[in-house]
Amino acid sequence: MYPKTSQLSSLFIVGTLIAADKTAHADNINTSATICHSMSGVEQGDINYSGGAVFNRSTQSRIIVCPIPRSPLPAGASLTFFVDGSNLPNSSTDCTLTVYDSNSTASESQRFVESTGSTFRSWHHPVNLSTPAGISQSWQAIVQCTLPGNNGGFILGVTSVQ
Repeated sequence: MYPKTSQLSSLFIVGTLIAADKTAHADNINTSATICHSMSGVEQGDINYSGGAVFNRSTQSRIIVCPIPRSPLPAGASLTFFVDGSNLPNSSTDCTLTVYDSNSTASESQRFVESTGSTFRSWHHPVNLSTPAGISQSWQAIVQCTLPGNNGGFILGVTSVQ
């Protein structure tokens, strides 16, 4: 058995160390595009997945939606995301990232288009949104993208910066 003074000293040291570090640390949340799905159940068969990427094998463009996992943020924190993808020559991917409040009301969104010229191009698109007033712990975010037909564009993943 250990003497009581030794046990109490150990508890005091552990308690002091725990109380001293009040900084919350969170890692970014990286999500593969395999979490994405077709907006239309009828078109789900046109959406394919390979190596963590999602693409459209139809000859027509198709809309996909990707939920974005995230952790609660402190008040006043900015909402920062990155959407990663690539496009074959002469194609465009059109995306809108939207934040919804606890009532499923869109509170803020940002649209962007990634296009290529005559060469293949990978992209890493930042999306910065201001924190909507009154945002709660239950807000949600999604990115909705229109993928070009004929396997012309790929979504590789989404990062939620913490």
